[in-house]
Amino acid sequence: DGEVSYSDDAGDSFATLDNAGESNVHVAFDSYFGDNGVVYAASDSIYRCSDLEEGKWKDLDAEEEYFGIVLDNAAGNPMTDKDTGGVLYAVYDGGMARVLGAVSNKIEDYLINGAPGEGAFTIEPSALRICDSGNNLLWAINTLEYDRSKGKLLF
Repeated sequence: DGEVSYSDDAGDSFATLDNAGESNVHVAFDSYFGDNGVVYAASDSIYRCSDLEEGKWKDLDAEEEYFGIVLDNAAGNPMTDKDTGGVLYAVYDGGMARVLGAVSNKIEDYLINGAPGEGAFTIEPSALRICDSGNNLLWAINTLEYDRSKGKLLF
């Protein structure tokens, strides 16, 4: 239902932010959260909250329903900092959105080059994962049925 809550006292109490969309919400912290306090939410769009005390989300005008969201590892990317924010990736049914400099930008880039035409990146709680040891690997999980014996997707 778009509700996001957080705790800053190890779970003794929680504060609820304004709703972030109308569907299941996936939350990710900016690569520089400790310095800039920015949080993102993916649901029926992608949203950014720059002030947890205020609790307001800014809609980044993404046009899909999203099933996973991650940010790059700050230490592995010399092109980002606390002012620009990290690189945000979010998967939708048939592809992936990317935001370079996620603190200030809107969705401008959709990654579909080389992706199979028949993709369904819709697994809950997250169809997306970035490698913990660097920014070289990004995993998107296709949930369409696959026949291993035939080596192809089933339709």
